Amino acid sequence: MIESEGWSIVLLTPTDRIRAYKWIGILATFSVSFLIMVFSGIIYVTDRAKEAIRQSEEGKRLFTLCSQRGHIRG
Repeated sequence: MIESEGWSIVLLTPTDRIRAYKWIGILATFSVSFLIMVFSGIIYVTDRAKEAIRQSEEGKRLFTLCSQRGHIRG
């Protein structure tokens, strides 16, 4: 409960300090959420790049294998 004088009856501290703690908590939550999104994005992009490289190498390997056996017709 907050009295009209600006003091919290439960914690016996000024409401300005409570407001500051609330904003610090909100900012910390946004910061952590942002970091999680950035790291998740990095992991996603890295996984997609690995898959693209793997598919490219597989295609080149099959092309080399077929060309060595003479299966390519032009």
